[in-house]
Amino acid sequence: MTLWRWLNEPAMGFPRPTYIARRRYWRETDVIAWLEAQAAGTAG
Repeated sequence: MTLWRWLNEPAMGFPRPTYIARRRYWRETDVIAWLEAQAAGTAG
């Protein structure tokens, strides 16, 4: 449910996946950058 919510809420800014054979894959660097941005946004 969490990934679905992140993907369907544009304001979250979660990176879009790449589809290969109907499976979703994310670039590790994109996800790490997103996590760091989320942490920086809540730290203040």
